[in-house]
Amino acid sequence: MIKDLKPGDKFVAFFILRKKAIRTKFNSDEIYLSLELGDASQRINGTVWEKPQEVYEAIELGDIMKVKATAIHFKDKLHLNIEKIRKAEESDEFDIKELVPVVDKDRDALLSHLDELIASVENSYLKELLKLVFTDSEIRQQFKDAPGGKLWHHNYLGGLLEHTLSVTDIADRVGQMYPNIKRDLIIAAGLLHDIGKIWIPDDILNKPGRLSAREFDVIKQHPLLGHGLLRRAGSLDEEVAIIATHHERLDGAGYPYGLSAAEILIEARIIAVADVYDSLATDRPHRSAFAREDVHRILKEEAGAHLDPGLVEIWLSIAGDYEELLAAQSDRSARPLGTEPLRAS
Repeated sequence: MIKDLKPGDKFVAFFILRKKAIRTKFNSDEIYLSLELGDASQRINGTVWEKPQEVYEAIELGDIMKVKATAIHFKDKLHLNIEKIRKAEESDEFDIKELVPVVDKDRDALLSHLDELIASVENSYLKELLKLVFTDSEIRQQFKDAPGGKLWHHNYLGGLLEHTLSVTDIADRVGQMYPNIKRDLIIAAGLLHDIGKIWIPDDILNKPGRLSAREFDVIKQHPLLGHGLLRRAGSLDEEVAIIATHHERLDGAGYPYGLSAAEILIEARIIAVADVYDSLATDRPHRSAFAREDVHRILKEEAGAHLDPGLVEIWLSIAGDYEELLAAQSDRSARPLGTEPLRAS
């Protein structure tokens, strides 16, 4: 682990590639490759001198890298002189839990909040359904441990649980501002909207590197996996529809059905606003969360084609209180603007 390295250590280990850049040596035309690598403990910078351009073109942000290096003291910080580096291969053995961080909140406390939300549901059928799902020991453990969404957001152990609760809390707040919304449906759909992710193969959901087209197609099936679970459990038609369509877009370019505008239930549109907001406001492996003003700007830009403009307006009118609450609960300072385009999962 990076946190255990000391100057002079020579080692071979696996890391996730966070940043890469070709730079020029001071007072020279010689180029080198500057990298930022990370594991579950922290991040570290490193330098590749051998064939830097070739290495740069062969690796992608988010890739798991096998690294042979020496730790040195450079400019008052620990630094890596990298002798060899390549993408990890299928035959390599490494523990993903040593590479992917764990949610920085008490996961048992998050589960308690989930249970509180279930207890607040008044519809007896929905409450029993939620209890049936979330008291199942295997599902509960998988939900507690699963990452939320690959490179896009919450890519750490416990991330799915944290993301689910954030989406549910946001959707609940928006729903309270909108007439004739069924709160119990919002709570149930929020808690179950990504339940299908726990059945996505670990080698895809836990993969820190970028997804292939085939792998992304698998990820896009998670609404239908949740849909199937609830159908087998005899769930309500409305709830199933909300869960299956929360990645649809008003312009018809979403998935899994390509529905548009009026074909998408209002509750599903509320879940979509909450899902996108939380994805933007959360750290990803290759960038920090977007700053508050940029989250709001992007939501406005997504309104119309992707998101319901009225719901975006409602959320942004009340988001301040929620953001202040989160800030009060966290010791983190405001994070800088991200650089990657939106891709909620």
